[in-house]
Amino acid sequence: MPDLEKRIKDLETENEKMRFDIHALQVAIVTISTVINDGIVKVPELMPNAVEDSLKFNPEFNHDEDYFNELKAQTIRLLGKK
Repeated sequence: MPDLEKRIKDLETENEKMRFDIHALQVAIVTISTVINDGIVKVPELMPNAVEDSLKFNPEFNHDEDYFNELKAQTIRLLGKK
């Protein structure tokens, strides 16, 4: 039983680290996108519009279309679509 409790504790610690890493990546993506969209090329929403226009569902990948659409929408939001 102590081994199981230790494993659960280790998994919880790893989960929290991964959550933090994901949050940091989200902040980095938003920051980079803002700099590129507004600072370098001076075209608002350039990156999210490029993703929205070019990313198409491919049934050969291991995800269904609902998952793909949710992933695409989240990516577009992270890139600065208002």
